[in-house]
Amino acid sequence: MSWTGIYAGGYLGGGKSGDRWSDPFGPTPGPTATNLPGFGDTINATGPLGGVQVGVNWQSGALVLGVQADAGLAHLRGENTCFSGLGGINCARNVNSLETVTGRAGFAWGRSLVYAKGGAAWTNDTFTLDANTNGFLALGTGTTKLNTQGWIEGGGVEYALTDHWSALVEYDHITLPSAVIPFPTVAVINGQTISVRQGIEVMKVGVNYKFGLPLPPPAAPNG
Repeated sequence: MSWTGIYAGGYLGGGKSGDRWSDPFGPTPGPTATNLPGFGDTINATGPLGGVQVGVNWQSGALVLGVQADAGLAHLRGENTCFSGLGGINCARNVNSLETVTGRAGFAWGRSLVYAKGGAAWTNDTFTLDANTNGFLALGTGTTKLNTQGWIEGGGVEYALTDHWSALVEYDHITLPSAVIPFPTVAVINGQTISVRQGIEVMKVGVNYKFGLPLPPPAAPNG
C-alpha cells in the first residue's frame, strides 16, 4: 500500500463556534451594575457541515507529506440576548461556509495513516441583530455578511479500505481574528464599534479516492 498520489473525496460532520461580542454599552443600569441573568455577549453556534476535498500525498518510507484544499457548506447557528446596557437585544450568528488550504504530515503503517495538518482558513458568516423587543426597544434590525481569514490546525486518522478508497476521521480547530461588524440600519448601535472574536471546532468523517501518480517510463535497454 502506497499513499503517494492525487486524491479527491468528500466529508460530513458537525461543528461548534464560540463567539465573544464586544459590548460598548456596559452593564444593566441599576444599583447592582451587573448583567441580569440570561444576558450575555457570548454566542455558541452549533450545526452540521459537509463538503469536498482534493489533495496530493508523497510517501517516503513511513513518512507521508501532502497538501490539501477543501471547501464546504455549513449551518452553525446560535443566538443570545446581548447588550444588556441597552436593555437587551437579540444577537445571532451563522457560519455559512468553510474553506481551508493546509499542509499535512503523517506516519503510515500498513493501511493506516495518522496525520497532523495546519494552514489557512476562510469563513463566510451572517451576523444579525434584532433590536425591536416587544415595544420596549424599537431600534431596528440589521444583517451583515462577512468573509474572514484565519488559521486551522488539526489532525486525524485515515484507513485505506482498498488501494484506492480510504475512510477518515478528523478534528480541526479554526482560529479567527477579531472582526468589526457594522450594523448601519440599527439605531444607536450604528454609531458604535462592535467587534466579534470567533473560534470554531470541527469534527468530520469522510472518504477519499486516490488516483495515483503516473510512473516514469522504463529505461531503454543499453545497446
